[in-house]
Amino acid sequence: MVQNLRVTLIKPGSIVSELHYGPYSFYWWIFSDENKTLFLIRLGQQTKVHINEVNFILTIQTGSDNSKLMPMYYCQSGLHVVTESSSTKAISTAYKNHFNTSTRYPGYQAMGWNDKNILEILKKDVDYIPVTVNVGNSESENPIIDFEPSLHAIYPKGYEFSERELGAWQTMLKAAESQHQLWMKSPNGEADKVAIAALYQSGFLTSTPKIMSNATQKFWMCFERALANNKKTSDRKRQLKAAISEEYFEILDEYQQKLIAWMAHHARKIYLNIHVRTNLEELDEEGAVMIVDYKMRILPQSARETKTEFFGKRGWSFHSVLVYTKNMEQNQLDVQVFDHWSNDTRQDAWFTASSLHTVIETLNPKPKWVTIMSDNGMHYHCTELMLIIAHWKEWYNIIPRKWIFLEAGEAKTSIDSHHAQVSQAIKRYIKLGYDVNSGDDIELAVKGIAGVRVSNLNPNRDNGKL
Repeated sequence: MVQNLRVTLIKPGSIVSELHYGPYSFYWWIFSDENKTLFLIRLGQQTKVHINEVNFILTIQTGSDNSKLMPMYYCQSGLHVVTESSSTKAISTAYKNHFNTSTRYPGYQAMGWNDKNILEILKKDVDYIPVTVNVGNSESENPIIDFEPSLHAIYPKGYEFSERELGAWQTMLKAAESQHQLWMKSPNGEADKVAIAALYQSGFLTSTPKIMSNATQKFWMCFERALANNKKTSDRKRQLKAAISEEYFEILDEYQQKLIAWMAHHARKIYLNIHVRTNLEELDEEGAVMIVDYKMRILPQSARETKTEFFGKRGWSFHSVLVYTKNMEQNQLDVQVFDHWSNDTRQDAWFTASSLHTVIETLNPKPKWVTIMSDNGMHYHCTELMLIIAHWKEWYNIIPRKWIFLEAGEAKTSIDSHHAQVSQAIKRYIKLGYDVNSGDDIELAVKGIAGVRVSNLNPNRDNGKL
């Protein structure tokens, strides 16, 4: 038999009305059959137990998730912490972890509930004790319980119930597996009770939910109505089935094709975004990743123009280069955007090379290697541009590590977002009453976009120089 433990009360803890007098009060009071004593489990109570020259600290806290309203016992000895739902298991497990010996210690002793001095401190501010009342067991053909009238039989006359007390009774009834309750506001509750009981016994009350799907019922109702409009022969019925199939086949086939196309587009987006992210993860302090793309040609616009004035305009080319570099000290990506507009509307290898040349000359410091990503348009995927890129090591001391060609329209989510910003900025510029009649107006329209550099680019195609 285990000897009495040396227990010291460190903190008496506190009484929380929601726990000790609420629906979960059953878990916060312990009745001892040994000495007919009711122990209050106080939240935050802390005791020190001295066993074999070792101190064990027990603390009562609430649990988590499903046990957040029930007591949990934390027992600490040195660096070892044990969490259990009972004080007996907590102190015994902590003892086993420390001494590697299985010895069972009573939890009520470890909490000091057998010490009269500690009990006097723990029950010092207890105003009243909750009482569990057994109203008896009986069999009845009527499973309906009129809730409040039944409680009035065991409470003083005129007693008013609080929401907390009603919630506690409701929890107790649920634990006792009482599945039927009746709430009434009628002053003549007895008459309503008799009427509802009679309806239940007659089978007029069912448990069918109010909200239920009736799509199947509607379908068969429409189908029967369609059959009624045709002759009741087997041939006519087969013709009706064929007519339904032919009528909806094209629509269903169209929906199927659209769904497949959307799923394919979504799959490509996911794959290509992962592809872009993979190349960005390869960046180091000496490299750069460039994402390039042409925007649809920008046309002159006016806040006062008509549709007839809109057509036939030549416009300007607009090429964007996003340059990603990596700050290794802060482990962050730095992004620079270079936009080039030009009166030269030929989107070819020469214009692309001129735009990239301008970006490289602007970068400071220059990277030692680059990876370029673009769509597979003819202005990128061509022999002329690849021959020009092959001289970058000689001209700029930059190694073009690779050029990645992705599907048109799918390659550049980030640069597409930038072009959407440019379009919105131009629309806003027009709505404010300004006109876009020259490339300088484009620079004024988009200058408010953070981190963007806009410049005019005019390649000299006559002598092969910029």
